[in-house]
Amino acid sequence: MVEKRGMRAEDLQELKSVKNPELSPDGTRFVFVQTVINKEKHEYNSHLFVGNLQEGTIEQWTFGDVRDSSPKWSPDGKAIVFVSNRSGKSQLHLLQTSGGEARKLTNCNHGVTNPVWSPDGKKILFATSIKPNDKMNANENEVMCKEKKWIRKNLNLWLLREFVTNLIQLDF
Repeated sequence: MVEKRGMRAEDLQELKSVKNPELSPDGTRFVFVQTVINKEKHEYNSHLFVGNLQEGTIEQWTFGDVRDSSPKWSPDGKAIVFVSNRSGKSQLHLLQTSGGEARKLTNCNHGVTNPVWSPDGKKILFATSIKPNDKMNANENEVMCKEKKWIRKNLNLWLLREFVTNLIQLDF
């Protein structure tokens, strides 16, 4: 017989949380973020997991002492864009579903959030906080941010076209 006991502080380090579930466009797979406590560093790590509904399997797709979040399937299901702090600030990364390493898409001074694919899969919309005259780098492309009046303070939306061939600021 198993003896019952109350929860202890060390039990909290074993908890895992799951968030951001997303079905693939064809409905056969799903991606989600699992967050755990890194006991050695006393901080959280989050990774992407992909499940196959037909096979009933789940695999971890990202690793390391990082925080990955906000996974979004491309419309054709061949890639997943997500936010990760693996390079310091939270930036957009692209992971091909056929395999390989994640590719960093942005290098924004203040990080990025909330990626959204265009229906044709050629563009990704994301948000970033900027200040007047900040530079935004997307690989070799640089765009000087101009002072604008926005509904939210220092929040600009940017559109990444054709995976970093062009980076443009959206004007509303």
